Amino acid sequence: MNTRKILLVAGGFVGIGALGYGLGTAIGDPTRPIDEIRTTGVRVSNPAAAAPAPSVEPVSSNPTEPITAPSVPLARTESVDGLEQLVGVLREGNDLDSWYVNGVELDIGPEGWLLAAPALGDFNADGIDDGLLAELRSLDGSEVTFGVRYELDDDRDDADVFTISGLTYRELTGPAPWQLADPRPEATRAELEAAAVAAVGSGARVTDIDRELDDSWPGWDVEVVGPGGIEYQVLLDLAGEVLDIRIDD
Repeated sequence: MNTRKILLVAGGFVGIGALGYGLGTAIGDPTRPIDEIRTTGVRVSNPAAAAPAPSVEPVSSNPTEPITAPSVPLARTESVDGLEQLVGVLREGNDLDSWYVNGVELDIGPEGWLLAAPALGDFNADGIDDGLLAELRSLDGSEVTFGVRYELDDDRDDADVFTISGLTYRELTGPAPWQLADPRPEATRAELEAAAVAAVGSGARVTDIDRELDDSWPGWDVEVVGPGGIEYQVLLDLAGEVLDIRIDD
């Protein structure tokens, strides 16, 4: 037999035997360390290196263009001193007393109150305290913050307004401002009719007069027929001041 082959085979058996002895000794004695075993000519697969890098879509074709933040819903609520803060774009509805923020109808008060209400705060922050209705209409289409209490139902689509743009609109307790007693003397029926006729014009006549009690606002709704047979609705407060004139549909 070739002496070189015998030496190689013998060396292989010796190496295997030594490895087996080392493993057996380590198993028998767990405190005995096993020397590092190095292998050559073997390639180890690296899953992390083999995996393709995740694709990232560019946010902009222009690298100098700033990255814009994701859009935020216009209407959101959070607890603020016993109220909920409703933030959204204010919109006026079809009626004078209909105001909305993203589907939530705001109870700001009845028509008569909105027409007669004095300046209650600079809600649009223009430095001028206009009448309430003028302030609200100046905010129409703008994002406004309201402090509200939702009506006691599960729909959360109606809310009483207590603050506007961080300013107090009405107190948390007590009657609403449109429910407070008017200190002025109340006009007589004759005075109400005369004021309504004068507002429509010469030749007008009153056909009906009713007490307005919308949301406890005590005004008067007077129906007047003017020249040419056109019918008008005239809204007056208790003192007989004309607040609004409109054609009665």
